[in-house]
Amino acid sequence: MYTNDQVEHAKHSLSITQYLASKGIQPIKTSGGQYLYFSPFRDEKTPSFWVEPASNVFNDFGEDYGDLIRLVMKLEKLNFVGAMKFIINFSGTYDIEIQAPNLPSNPQYQHKIINITAVTDYRLLNYAKSRGIDSKTLNNFCRQIRYSSPKGDFTSIGFKNEGAGWELRNERFKGCLGEKNITLLGDLNSTTINIFEGFIDFLSYVVLFGYSPKQAFLVLNSLSLVNRILEPLNKFSYINLYLDNDASGRKATEQVLDKYPNACDWDIGLYPVPLKDLNDKLMYKIRNGR
Repeated sequence: MYTNDQVEHAKHSLSITQYLASKGIQPIKTSGGQYLYFSPFRDEKTPSFWVEPASNVFNDFGEDYGDLIRLVMKLEKLNFVGAMKFIINFSGTYDIEIQAPNLPSNPQYQHKIINITAVTDYRLLNYAKSRGIDSKTLNNFCRQIRYSSPKGDFTSIGFKNEGAGWELRNERFKGCLGEKNITLLGDLNSTTINIFEGFIDFLSYVVLFGYSPKQAFLVLNSLSLVNRILEPLNKFSYINLYLDNDASGRKATEQVLDKYPNACDWDIGLYPVPLKDLNDKLMYKIRNGR
């Protein structure tokens, strides 16, 4: 049914890291050009699932080893033909977010902030511009973080969270420096709260609609934190959800709607499929003038 050339093309037409991200599965860390995950096939406290992006293969030390097709067959519970169709029909891009919960206190995980300044690095400004974010909006809410790590010194856009950590972003990397936590902005005594998945979406909202300090704004920074915010939301009369229009974003949205049926889910009306998120909406408006 499929030629050898078609099969080989399918193995590399979609990166395993992007496929896993589409399912809400994010790496714990990177090492030696590989991504380390908790295995998606079992509960574990020590991550043992590796992905090698260069060759687009996975190695599940407790179970199996293989390419993209084999992984799709296992996770989607499909036969070979079904997995090929799934890969061919796959659409969309997904951010890879390095998450590091409860990693040991070891030098290989340690980072040190060198300085924190206004965002002036042309590469960061160009990256923000490529996402539709102007320099004024960027600097109103973010800082430039220069930090050292065992692999060298790096510079990223930093967005402060409530755990005194920084959410980091540049054209090649998305991660966190310090504790992973939510970010709260605006008037927390307001009757209205606006909830976003990541800070690029929050900044996109500001560009699209402006920023009112009389409202409350909550950036999850990670969907794994959605359970933490469910109870505190009961103080707000109006809950506006601007989460991603993908499987993991929809799941988080449903968690909030189950507890607060009157919450307003904006993704369907404001940025329907094929738009993935609020930043896609902003970029669509920039390209089309509406």
